Amino acid sequence: MLFYDRDCRWCRRLVRLAGGTLRRHGFAYAALQSPWAQRRLALHGVPDEMKLLLPQGGVLGGARALVALAEAVPWSRALAQGARLAPVMAALDASYRFVAAHRGCRAALCALPRRR
Repeated sequence: MLFYDRDCRWCRRLVRLAGGTLRRHGFAYAALQSPWAQRRLALHGVPDEMKLLLPQGGVLGGARALVALAEAVPWSRALAQGARLAPVMAALDASYRFVAAHRGCRAALCALPRRR
């Protein structure tokens, strides 16, 4: 089960685009804001990252959740394996955190600090 931020237009769009592929590979999805997600994940509000509930009961978030989703889809499996390399995962984590922190911004630039 993939949990995403329903208040994020970008997140909703990605779920719409990938929804069919996710369903074909055994994933359902729901909003992090849903009462069920809040209870199941023991949340108090919306976290800064999407969450992936694994069949075994574990939970992954952010870039690690994206990589796990990619591993489940045959055509993206090789990319996911490469993403598991430490330097690549570090870059993915940083990129995910940046995008997540700016997901409510137009053009992802509204909260960037100005260079002096």
